[in-house]
Amino acid sequence: SPPRGEGRVVELLYSAARRAAARGAHDVSARCLQRALLEPPPAQDRYRVLLELGTAEMRAGSSDALDHLAAAAIEAPGPVERSQADQMLARTMFGAGRLVDSVKLSERAIGELGDSDPELRLELEAELIIAAIQDLRTRPLVASWIPDRKTAPEPTSRGACSRIVGRRSVSPCSRRPCSRRCSHPSSPVTRSPSTTS
Repeated sequence: SPPRGEGRVVELLYSAARRAAARGAHDVSARCLQRALLEPPPAQDRYRVLLELGTAEMRAGSSDALDHLAAAAIEAPGPVERSQADQMLARTMFGAGRLVDSVKLSERAIGELGDSDPELRLELEAELIIAAIQDLRTRPLVASWIPDRKTAPEPTSRGACSRIVGRRSVSPCSRRPCSRRCSHPSSPVTRSPSTTS
């Protein structure tokens, strides 16, 4: 049906997109969200629709993810939401081989986020390390982002585990497994960013 600018239609499409994404049908999820964007959604909902659309496109392997995630960052209502969009955009850049751009964006996101969300900051720092070590142009930055062993976070959260994995990616002598207290043994930065949440 043609777009009618109805919030109820946007919500139905958004819910359908989430269900499709949950079962791994990211292309279907993206189509639902593309249609929701055309409705269009109310101004206050544009950020979440763009973020979900860009994320679905990233997982479906669509280059349109770059534009929609960049738009989500612009529409973000605050620094945490903007950093979440930038995190997904940096992952998309990483998956596309744009390592330098990914590192620069992660650095900017960390700076803008500050201490607003410590867990998200840890994830961003870990993903920055993983991306930076892959390219000779950014490798010199890695040392400044590796946490000191004495001050490194305890591996009791996803972000903390991600940070430790980032450190170990440049410390091959560290072979000890994650603490048993860790409830997130599989960190998102150990797999291709284009296929993780």
